[in-house]
Amino acid sequence: MSYTTSAKLTLQAGANQQIQARVIDLAGNVTPVNLSDAGYILDTTAPTALPTLSTVSFSHDTGLSTSDRVTNLAAQTVTVSLSEAFTQTAGETLQVSADGTTWVDATLAENNLSYTASLTLVAGDGTIRARMIDVAGNTTANILTSGNTYTLDTTAPNASNANVSSISF
Repeated sequence: MSYTTSAKLTLQAGANQQIQARVIDLAGNVTPVNLSDAGYILDTTAPTALPTLSTVSFSHDTGLSTSDRVTNLAAQTVTVSLSEAFTQTAGETLQVSADGTTWVDATLAENNLSYTASLTLVAGDGTIRARMIDVAGNTTANILTSGNTYTLDTTAPNASNANVSSISF
């Protein structure tokens, strides 16, 4: 015999928790129900915070300098450099975002001093954001506090009003 029901539960935080069920008939007789795979872990702890982040750089920075985060290319490999080596906790991932909505997993470099991720920048002025996320979906706040703004300018300059008075060789 099979019976399906649903109920709204308030789960208790912690590991090795169990959901229990029982059936009560009209006469008040109680029968415990064996729930296989009814264990759960409710994780509400934020992931490990990263050390101070020092720089955000792009693979194709086409601005006046190679480090001003001004570019005309939306597809970028973004590197987030750390101020000190970092050992990532199992089950936690650094994610970066160019719009605060779409998050992309970043890869920790072998030297434990930087993360890289492929991002598509949003046109205009924007901000690169980064956060740690764990397997339960808990996140840290944005961990980039400075040096994380960018400009994606894909509009060609308007040369129709240019007035060249002379050219010399």
